[in-house]
Amino acid sequence: MSEGNSKLFHSGVTDGLPDEIARLFALWDTRRKTRILPKRGDFPAEDLKDWMGNLGVVRLRSGRKRFLVELAGSMVVHYDGADYTGKFLEDAVPAHALGPIIEPYDTAIQHRRPVFARIAPNILRGRFAYFDRLVLPCGDDGETVDRFIVGIYVSNFDKYQPDIYGDPGAAQISDDGSKAFDADAGSIIVL
Repeated sequence: MSEGNSKLFHSGVTDGLPDEIARLFALWDTRRKTRILPKRGDFPAEDLKDWMGNLGVVRLRSGRKRFLVELAGSMVVHYDGADYTGKFLEDAVPAHALGPIIEPYDTAIQHRRPVFARIAPNILRGRFAYFDRLVLPCGDDGETVDRFIVGIYVSNFDKYQPDIYGDPGAAQISDDGSKAFDADAGSIIVL
């Protein structure tokens, strides 16, 4: 998704978002209290148990902006087909998919607000498998983004087993003739 094709707006509400995403946003919102951003330490593991397998923790490395995966939950590893803990997103995600994967992080940094991102990376047998992420920015000083807690959910994954990022070298046409990886098939919502 390029910046021009993204749907950016401040909603402040989670109506219409998947329940697990809305509940995770509500937890982030209560933990920040009067600060712009909560600290990563405001989220003890026991409070995240409902989402644990679907969570990732990503650290922002300043300087040459990079995103280091500090934790990948079991379902995230399942979706990706590999455990990217300890790796930079830029090194783990295929180059053709990197823009849509990084854009919600950049948006969260810019707005210092949670970002819901949905992309439809694969169309398999004419059906969509949505890749939903809630990117929750955190900052140790309460103002500067230095980490993200990320809730990641993929619909229909177990039924269809899509390659989450698509492979530009593989046949990427579904039964209905649609492209399998469409970086513009999605939206970004600043909450």
